[in-house]
Amino acid sequence: MFRYLGKLTKTLRDRVTSMAQNSKVKTDTIIKLVLDYYKLICSERTYKSVEKKFSDMSVKQARDFFLEPDMNLCTIIEPFQDVSFESIQTAAKMLKVPLDEYVTIKTEDGRVIKTDRPVPVGISYKEVRYKIKTTTGRRFWLSEKRLYK
Repeated sequence: MFRYLGKLTKTLRDRVTSMAQNSKVKTDTIIKLVLDYYKLICSERTYKSVEKKFSDMSVKQARDFFLEPDMNLCTIIEPFQDVSFESIQTAAKMLKVPLDEYVTIKTEDGRVIKTDRPVPVGISYKEVRYKIKTTTGRRFWLSEKRLYK
């Protein structure tokens, strides 16, 4: 389920960026898309927080935010909160993203294998932290983010 959420979040980020680059698309339309997504997927508390963030911004600030290369739109799932599969499916329909897709894999020996039916496809991000001790005895943490498709 979290891979689906990663796929939807990445799609939302990409869609918002492309919409913001088009001067014909109103900023209010972009904000509405983001808020509709958060209303479906996140808790009421998270939704209100995002809504407040956008209401505190001017139209220009919001547009600039959407155009930032490191725009921080992420799906926040609070502890002990469930996201229903129906909500994920509704968000996928809203973003026009298929949750299941045909997958083609090329093996090491050159064979091409294609699934005979659509399978779940998603994206997940994982942050890995390493504890490192230097030769001088100093210790610190190193973080590395990885993308899994």
